[in-house]
Amino acid sequence: MKNLWEFRALENRNPMCCCMCSYALCCGQGQISDLKQALNPSSAQLQSMLLDPAVNLLFTQMKREMDTCRSQLEQSQKDLAAWKFTPDR
Repeated sequence: MKNLWEFRALENRNPMCCCMCSYALCCGQGQISDLKQALNPSSAQLQSMLLDPAVNLLFTQMKREMDTCRSQLEQSQKDLAAWKFTPDR
């Protein structure tokens, strides 16, 4: 008889647990989609940021720095490709 009561109690508790888990899962998925949207700004938001002169100046400076870094990287890769490393025997 004790096993029957335990089974009934478990049976009654299990659907409630499933509902709580599915609710938590749905809330978590909603939060994830909200965070993804916040991380990917729209083109209108980006354009409004570039209209601010201070932000635009920073972006242009960063772009210039990235271009110089890329050219330095390409040059160093070309230099490394030009060398043939042979072990000393």
